[in-house]
Amino acid sequence: MGTRYSERVTTSSSVSRSTRGRLGLGLAAFLAAVELGLAFRAGSYFPRSWLPLALAVAAVALVLVGFGPRPHFSRGQALLLGAFGLQAVWTGVSLAWAGSSTNAWQEADRTLLYVIGVGLAALAVRWAGSRGLRWLAALLLGAIGVVALATLGRLAAGSELVRLFTGGRLQYPVTYWNGLAALLMMGFWLALGLSTAPRRAWWRQALLLGTAVALAEVALLPQSRGALWSFFLVAPWLLVLSAHRFRAVANLGFVCLTVALAWPKLIGVFQPARLAARGGGAQAGAAGVVPLPTAVEQALLALLLSVLAAAAFGAVSTLVEARLSPLERRWARAIGAGLVMMALVVAGFGVVGLQRAKGDLSELARDTWSQVAADRGPGGETSSRFSDVGLNGRLEQWRIAWRAFEEQPLLGLGAQNYEFYFFQHRTTGLAVRQPHSQPMQLLSELGLPGAALWLLFVGGVLIRGTRVRFRMTRGVNRAAVTAALLAVGSWFIHSSADWLWQLGGVSWPAVLLLGGLLAVRSGETETGTREASGGRRAGGRGAAEGSGAGGSGAGGRILQGVVITTAAALLVSGSVSYLSLRYLALASAGNGTPEQALAATHTAGQLDPFTPEGAMAEAQVYREAARAAAASSGPARAWAALDNLALAAAARQRAAEREPLSWFIAYQTGLALLEYREAAIEAGALDAPGDGPLDSGSGEAPAAGAWSLLRGLARSPAAGPGEAPGSLASTQDRRETVARFRALTQRELTDLALSYLEQAEGLNPREQLVSRAVERSRGGEPSEH
Repeated sequence: MGTRYSERVTTSSSVSRSTRGRLGLGLAAFLAAVELGLAFRAGSYFPRSWLPLALAVAAVALVLVGFGPRPHFSRGQALLLGAFGLQAVWTGVSLAWAGSSTNAWQEADRTLLYVIGVGLAALAVRWAGSRGLRWLAALLLGAIGVVALATLGRLAAGSELVRLFTGGRLQYPVTYWNGLAALLMMGFWLALGLSTAPRRAWWRQALLLGTAVALAEVALLPQSRGALWSFFLVAPWLLVLSAHRFRAVANLGFVCLTVALAWPKLIGVFQPARLAARGGGAQAGAAGVVPLPTAVEQALLALLLSVLAAAAFGAVSTLVEARLSPLERRWARAIGAGLVMMALVVAGFGVVGLQRAKGDLSELARDTWSQVAADRGPGGETSSRFSDVGLNGRLEQWRIAWRAFEEQPLLGLGAQNYEFYFFQHRTTGLAVRQPHSQPMQLLSELGLPGAALWLLFVGGVLIRGTRVRFRMTRGVNRAAVTAALLAVGSWFIHSSADWLWQLGGVSWPAVLLLGGLLAVRSGETETGTREASGGRRAGGRGAAEGSGAGGSGAGGRILQGVVITTAAALLVSGSVSYLSLRYLALASAGNGTPEQALAATHTAGQLDPFTPEGAMAEAQVYREAARAAAASSGPARAWAALDNLALAAAARQRAAEREPLSWFIAYQTGLALLEYREAAIEAGALDAPGDGPLDSGSGEAPAAGAWSLLRGLARSPAAGPGEAPGSLASTQDRRETVARFRALTQRELTDLALSYLEQAEGLNPREQLVSRAVERSRGGEPSEH
């Protein structure tokens, strides 16, 4: 009986393990599919792009974590995820002191999504056993490869090429050049890292190296200097982390060689694309620059040849290595020394060539440092941005972020509130919303607690992943961990000098790989047990984590609680935000009546009590109704138009109350008040000198403007608030608002508009639009709207 019982337990365990494996692989595939959705939604910067996918991820998390197999994690692993969860909590708490609660709410939802992504990736890797991280890395590489293939397909089609580039730089489909390059380079490191695994079939090696070259060369088309610099900082770690350094050096060297050979054709797209965007495509040939379609064709041909060469090298090198391996240690050392000598020789020739091309290298170094210190961007009609080292205003952004941190070191400005502080303190005309550095953004917006929690999580996972990598005995798993570490390292370095965090389509793969590194164990075989070689010694602490020792049950409950809590919070918070956005979209669609649109904006405002977008959308509905009334033939159309313009101005005032730090909303509010004043003067409802109340008195209107259709029509017949056909002042509150505006004199309207414009000027002193509007208003001239 004991034997039969043992057999039943073994069989049950085997089936359960098989089920968990399929569940883990399915979850990993789902997470990779989410990456495709995020990437092809313009990189998923705006909440309307990523919130639907975030809600789907949260729902899947609640079902799988709530009803799926209980995961086994150590307390240390769970506490690392808990630190990330606390960062999400701190982000949400910052609503209490953030100047823009809307921005803080959006950032809290985004952080919750990333926490859930880490948790689900960790579960997928743990359930799938030793194959988990390999499959997760491969699936993410496949998703990034699809992005590259779609991009190449659009380029090869040759139609609407100009739309794929901005300023000569490829931006499709992420719509931000640096973000696209960062995403492709993460895929590059995944492919190159996985290619260092031992005993790989020749066709897989060919596929991985061909993919690596394709991703690297497409990543050159966005002309991202951050991606290029990140490459040089990450490349040494390939040699440190790779279990097969000889193969790593050979693969990296050949990839660099093929990219270098294709370099002129790839960067040659920059100038033709820039000229074509300016409408100079027809004159490109006369200017000595090939037309954009020709440049793209040449680049694609060079890319194709590079991919074929890399694939052939991968296949041949694998077959040759299989015949020659294992090499004796002395031969391996001799070949390694030879490769190092070759690299030094090539570097020496490069220095000599640079000196011949640029002259004195010490002077070149001084000029380079001057460019960095000047903090300027690439200037002039250069053929490539890669030759310029200017930081494009980043030093100023970082100085302002540090200043904000010094003023609020504990709490910070509030999540996603840096932009308001920046506009108040900038010294140039540069306009940004983020400081182009994730660490600096966290310091300035969430203070020491937010930055410390984030660094604890990311740093802790990277350190843990490195320790696991050097404890592993299976080469194929070591390659997977190496690939994940390199990809995350590339993202971490690049995001430290850019705003990749806000692009869900770019940061999602890094988030998932962090989850995979958090969960991966060092002492597993394909069946999920400790490796036979060395037993617990081979696995070390990783084996203890897998066996349930060291409090893994408590750790699993902590992780389960973090994922369930964050998923539930995101479902509630994200659903409210998403519904609000949907009602705003419904109001903007223009398919219904103005009253239906106003009802939609009202519902949106109730769902999201922080956002000013509902009031702004409401103002737009009133303004369109005012235009419709002015163009109608009704005898009291002037009064209907003025009623609606008054309601539009009042709605913008409410928006300014909800977002008091937004210079743009204050500016728009001032313009709305001036527009009402000018329309009233045109209609003859307001004395031109500005001393009488708003009635049907006499007085000549100024020169014809945007509301010239109303000229003199308000003098007769007079209509009370809401009485004119076409007026939307149909409720008591709206009629009272209209009456309040009618009671204002021209001077009072001007002073009220000036107060908002001066508020905007104080919030953004260097904005020329605001300065000109203030000058025009003080001079009594009509203002543009």
